[in-house]
This record gives sequence, structure tokens and C-alpha cells, in this order.
Amino acid sequence: MKKIHFIVNPIAGKGNKHIDETLLSSYFSKDHYEVRVKSTKYKGEAVVLTQESVSQGATIIVACGGDGTVNEVASVLVNSQCILGIVPIGSGNGLASHLKIPKDI
Repeated sequence: MKKIHFIVNPIAGKGNKHIDETLLSSYFSKDHYEVRVKSTKYKGEAVVLTQESVSQGATIIVACGGDGTVNEVASVLVNSQCILGIVPIGSGNGLASHLKIPKDI
């Protein structure tokens, strides 16, 4: 079973993109995936939540936010075996645009 943790910045962009376990359950079967959603409450907390997710054995960690959220999550995953996913919901999403990641979640 793959463990996927979503680190969500709930105020990214205009704060109108809602990502929760109910939404994700339609994409990830409970038979094959263990999905957890963790929301940040302050700047820098994505680092703490990502470190926690790595220690909990997450195999994929998805940064849901803008460039700041992606940077915080990715900085923890450098030199790890954990896969980084990106769901761009920030206002600029410069990295996602450069990587041609669709902005339609």
C-alpha cells in the first residue's frame, strides 16, 4: 500500500481551492493507497509537516500551494527516496508553469 501525504496551504492563491480526503478519495482507492491531508497554519510549517510525513513512511508527498509551499516541502525531500508531487494552487505558480504542470486540479 502506498502512503501519499498531501501538504496543503489552505490560503494559497485566493484560498478557494479546497483539497481534502473526501475529494481525494475519488482518485485514490483505499485498497491501494493510504491518503493523509495535512494543512499548514503558518509560514514554515510545511517543513515540519513534511519531516513528520517522511518519518511516518510516506512514499509520496504532494505539495499543494504556491512556490513557497513547494520550496518548503522539496527542501526536506532532497536526497530522500520520497517522491514529490505538486498541485499548483498558489497565485503565481512560477515553478509549475515552468514545468508545464496543469493548474486545473
